[in-house]
Amino acid sequence: MDSQRTVLGSNPYPDRPVLAEGSLFVGRRLYLSRIYSRIGAQRPQSISLVGEPRIGKSSLLHRLFAPEIRTRYLTCPEEYVFVLVPVQPGEAFDFAAFSRQLCRQVLQAVARHLTVEKQQPSYDFFKQIVEQLHHHGKKMVIFFDDFHLVTQNPSFPLEFFSFLRSLANNYPLAYVTTSFLDLQKLCVSKEIEESPFFNIFTNMTLKPLEEAEAGQYIGLSREAGCSLEPEAERLWQLAGGFPYPLQQSCHLAFQKKRQLGSLNEAHWQALEDTLHHSLADYLQAMEDYFSEEQKQVLHHLVAGESVPAALQYLQADLQRRGYLKQEHGHVALATRLLEDHFRRRSGRGNNKPPRAAGRAWRRWLSRLLPWKT
Repeated sequence: MDSQRTVLGSNPYPDRPVLAEGSLFVGRRLYLSRIYSRIGAQRPQSISLVGEPRIGKSSLLHRLFAPEIRTRYLTCPEEYVFVLVPVQPGEAFDFAAFSRQLCRQVLQAVARHLTVEKQQPSYDFFKQIVEQLHHHGKKMVIFFDDFHLVTQNPSFPLEFFSFLRSLANNYPLAYVTTSFLDLQKLCVSKEIEESPFFNIFTNMTLKPLEEAEAGQYIGLSREAGCSLEPEAERLWQLAGGFPYPLQQSCHLAFQKKRQLGSLNEAHWQALEDTLHHSLADYLQAMEDYFSEEQKQVLHHLVAGESVPAALQYLQADLQRRGYLKQEHGHVALATRLLEDHFRRRSGRGNNKPPRAAGRAWRRWLSRLLPWKT
């Protein structure tokens, strides 16, 4: 676990979505190792990190970019030039604005290796930089956060994706992207969806934290003088390894325990009620992230019913992805928060699973995007 000292007495868990860096970043060692094994290959390989909102994609991307992590996982980190390009949404976000930003980030990254006069962004200019780096024995890795904003934007021409693929094919250059679904499912047109650009990526799905990793995160409270480790099992049952609910649960639990000295059942009930209110949009967005058939599986399990045979393959997939767990010989939802959310949803109206929310989660995502986790 990477750690930095926490100021004694301060709450080590933010009450808002943040990029978890330094002392807030725990676990994910398997992902770091797997990704760097591909980056560190004789010819760097491209990776597409996929996961639902607030599962920790941006945090992992920034951790991959950190100099101390490069040194830890790469045999010769000095051979690499890393470029981080956060994709910023907004009214002015288009191909031209993105090209300028990419050019700025690249020029900043190569400044200590090359003397390059600043020019207007162009394919030729960018290719010249990559060629010069290659001539100097350097490999380049470009990190694109929220790359689905690029593939979904109609201002990006097909030739842009063809150009990126050409660079990766002809030079020691790779891309690491994040998105909330496979990139080919998030393309603005069929033409771009069928571009061979996407064939260069190895997809990795980011799952929730393991229980031991969540325990490391909970253990951050120790240095702040109010350890939540005695409450670790309760926090795990409540939020599981989902980073944002775990962060919020720890924040409230630390605040209450520091104030009261200990937490009884009434305190936990009040804490859970507060969490359901504060995480309402997040839990709804998680529900909307599921397909109608997946939601049927979850509602069957919450109701204590057997999942129909035709849907059991979805149950197995949800369990593999960390939304379900094996408990006392049966399958249940992975966290109390998620289970209670679906139980409340099942209790509405005629007790049938609610209809799919269509694209509501996309609207929620547009509000979420300025926040990273």
